[in-house]
Amino acid sequence: MANTPTQRSTWNSNYRQKDGTRKHSGMLDRVRGLLSRPNVPASVKPSRCANALSRVAADFPKHSDKIELISRLVMYEDGFPAIEELATVKQRDFESLDREKNNSAKKAKEFEGMSRTERARADQAEAHNRAMQAEFRSLGSAISTLAETGSRETNPIVWGQSVDRVSKSMPAVLGILERDGSLGALLPSESSPDACTLHKVATQDDAGGFPIQATYFVTSKEERRRGGARQSEDRIGFRSHPGGYRAIALDGVGGSFHPRQLVREIGERALQSEDLVASVRESLELVGKGMADGEVQVDSNEKVAFFQRERMTDGAACVLAAVDYDSKGRRATVHQIGDTVAFVEAPAGKWNVLPEGLSDGEQFDSRPQQLNCMTPEDAAGIETKTLRNATGRVALATDGVAEHILRNGGIEPFLSRIREHSEKARGDSLLEELEKEGIADDDLSFLLIEPN
Repeated sequence: MANTPTQRSTWNSNYRQKDGTRKHSGMLDRVRGLLSRPNVPASVKPSRCANALSRVAADFPKHSDKIELISRLVMYEDGFPAIEELATVKQRDFESLDREKNNSAKKAKEFEGMSRTERARADQAEAHNRAMQAEFRSLGSAISTLAETGSRETNPIVWGQSVDRVSKSMPAVLGILERDGSLGALLPSESSPDACTLHKVATQDDAGGFPIQATYFVTSKEERRRGGARQSEDRIGFRSHPGGYRAIALDGVGGSFHPRQLVREIGERALQSEDLVASVRESLELVGKGMADGEVQVDSNEKVAFFQRERMTDGAACVLAAVDYDSKGRRATVHQIGDTVAFVEAPAGKWNVLPEGLSDGEQFDSRPQQLNCMTPEDAAGIETKTLRNATGRVALATDGVAEHILRNGGIEPFLSRIREHSEKARGDSLLEELEKEGIADDDLSFLLIEPN
């Protein structure tokens, strides 16, 4: 049955938007194309009206084309729900295919991302492998340097760099070298992992030297403490001989290039020499000769290496204080440059502080004198002073400890604390107390020598 006007109005209202446009216009566009086709889809059945129009067309051949077109339109209008259902199915099929295409594209991107991630991991693994190979080569070279006879005398900087390199990866090797005396006598010990050390030792009666007892406290500044006290750029040391002893404290100048290597070399050679000032000059000259590109090891990172080479020309620098004690003459000869301080006891418990300009604890930033390996003549600036009637009790302190001592009651109260904590070998508890009192965050070194 053909649609009545009321039915057609209802049909139109069901398939139009409020603005008058048809719903599902995309589907209708595809349906509209069917009208131009010669064959009617099988799913569209002719209505009575369409059949009647076909008969009329047959009765009026002259107008048959127009009447047939009207008949076709009526047929499509009557059968539109079936056509729309077909178009909807096709639209759903299209949307499903579109989703599958989008999902495929998304998965392709995810796969590409996973591929990039895997490539990045592979690149990281390769870079790590190269770094490990470089590290093993560096470690092997360092061990070979330490095992080679005369390497320290030939190039003390490379020797010192090798000590530092091995201490990070294979400290047990340093323990072997220390037992055979290859690492020298300076403190802190190169093989010790301790971050802070407070220790008391005494020379053996049968050693042939003047009997002494040494108490020392050493630690590195906080940023280096995790690597142990051996990361400090300070070094202390002492050596007893039949006529007395020599004690020394050295402080590497921060910001200079490889100051730890310099203080190691000056300290070791000074303990073994007769003339301290001449020994210092020789050490400065030797280290300065090795301070050259191609001799000193630089970082594998070229940018870091560039700045290291720039700093190399400024050399390594340090300050020091040393005491030669003559037990027979009861004389203490002090050698000093910079802000490392010597405390020398006289009778009746009086202590001399050298240099005298630092005795008030207020002038530690006003002494620019230092020793630099690029200018060996700096050794001539070491001040030497002999104090007579000395008891043999001597203390040496690098600037952080010395300043704290002089601003907090002097040497005797500090010695009482040293004795109290050293009985339990608790350097960490002493350090904690000093930090609470505001001691400078610096490499801290203190050495007390007493006749035994």
